[in-house]
Amino acid sequence: MKSRKLKAIILVLSFAFVALPFVTVHGAGGRIEGRVTDPKGAVVSGATVTVTDPASNKTFSALTDDQGRYKIESLKAGTYIVIISARGFVNARREDVKVAEGGTATFDARLEIAALEASVNVATNTKANSDSVYQQLRQIGKNPQDFGGPFATVTNLVLTRDAAVFTLRSGELYFGAPVEGRITAAVFIGDGELTLVPPTPIEKRSLAIFVDDEKLAEPFTHLVIRFTDKTFDETKASASAKMGTGGPQAEKARDLYRANQQLLRKELRNNAELRVLSDLYAPQRPGYFTAYIAGARHSKLFFRLDPLGIPQVAPEEVELASYGEGDGGIWTAFHLADEYAKGTASSSEDHRLIDIMHHEIDGTIRGTRITASDVITFRNLAGGTRVVPFNLYRTLRVSRVSDEQGRDLDFIQENKEEDAAFGVILPQALEGGKTYKLTVQYDGDGALSDSAAVIIFWGPAQPGIPRTPAIRSARTGPFMT
Repeated sequence: MKSRKLKAIILVLSFAFVALPFVTVHGAGGRIEGRVTDPKGAVVSGATVTVTDPASNKTFSALTDDQGRYKIESLKAGTYIVIISARGFVNARREDVKVAEGGTATFDARLEIAALEASVNVATNTKANSDSVYQQLRQIGKNPQDFGGPFATVTNLVLTRDAAVFTLRSGELYFGAPVEGRITAAVFIGDGELTLVPPTPIEKRSLAIFVDDEKLAEPFTHLVIRFTDKTFDETKASASAKMGTGGPQAEKARDLYRANQQLLRKELRNNAELRVLSDLYAPQRPGYFTAYIAGARHSKLFFRLDPLGIPQVAPEEVELASYGEGDGGIWTAFHLADEYAKGTASSSEDHRLIDIMHHEIDGTIRGTRITASDVITFRNLAGGTRVVPFNLYRTLRVSRVSDEQGRDLDFIQENKEEDAAFGVILPQALEGGKTYKLTVQYDGDGALSDSAAVIIFWGPAQPGIPRTPAIRSARTGPFMT
């Protein structure tokens, strides 16, 4: 069972495009606002509005809301270039939008339909990545003001996460912009150390394979942290942290966070925002914590604590691993400390959110291309769940998700070459123990090959879930990941 930890790490740390949220930047200055519609006057929600100051080359972005409206504030007096774009439409552009101090400039745009192929793409992906909370999460780090808000000057601040102890000896801890009133990102810059002692002999030996010791003591110069636990509140309440706003290294913190975004999306293919969204829509959960560690000896470490379980080591909830070339691997993984204390730690733990009971597939296979409609019947296992992630092979592109009444549902699925994790957002929390149905329509190639045997597999993207076969044919499809 532990052999999975001794070799190269398999990171299913699973973007059509990055949606920019409807953002209002408060402060002094003027603003640009307006409304975006299509040729028939219908509102265009989710259109990207980019405002550029040609004098400084600074840009500000927003997304139109459900009424097609946008607003960008805190603009200094001057003349701006405004570009409005939406998938399936020709861009609208004005280069002479004048903003006066304390004044409001209005630019309403009626977008023209683009080529037929683009308009078809819009029609089949109208709900993909359009959730406003998700858009805000994806936006963190893109605005110049991000990480320029609350920060803490720290001296020996200790963050204990199960067996891992992060000691921030000296430096500054910068926090990202809040979403839904909760801060979910932070960057530490300074002098710190991670210490970790695995709780079991076998995990100590596993760690020793990588560091020649049964415990880890790794100095670091910065951390990038994603969390939905009490990290921000804990920092504010600590006598070892002095809170303030701004901060001399806010721009560097933002750059480090953006670099981490690119790492996750383009290299590790991990949609971290989808994981955060799942907890924001289920606030009763205790939350998770992930830190990417720029260690002095091992510069590509990451630590994760997730009560829902860690992929690849399920059902264990704690993991230390590296994505480096020379030291890549799952260094150690284990259950929560209180489970060992209570004697409840077990490889049979079930962290699933749902139990898929039945698939009803209506599909067509042409060569290695699949077009399918799948009616999924599942039982909800965890009350309060609103975001249901699935393991869907990344080249299969979802065009629509609907409920039992045929109503369209929001879903997440980014570019197939990047963090392409698929998740469905329900309009309200699901009841524990109740049975539900979803219909998922998807299409794509690369999920089958001309070999004998099995299929396409998919199921809830939670550790320990036995994936359920969805399509059987004379061709072989890989497990959906």
